Amino acid sequence: MHCPYLIHNDSSCEAVEPRYNPSEFEVDEYCATEQHLRCQLYRDHILNAMSRFLKPRAVPEATMIKVQ
Repeated sequence: MHCPYLIHNDSSCEAVEPRYNPSEFEVDEYCATEQHLRCQLYRDHILNAMSRFLKPRAVPEATMIKVQ
């Protein structure tokens, strides 16, 4: 399985803006194989996409404890 962000006609990566043009080595070793899961650009893109859907947890206000 190849990377879903790889554009085959010009071998560019849509995971970042502006588009990134990986080297032939990167395409052969990562983008065109299952190893794309190791790509830092892919991981960052997925984490950013997921963080948009996650809601921050409500944290109760801290109460001041008076120390005597």
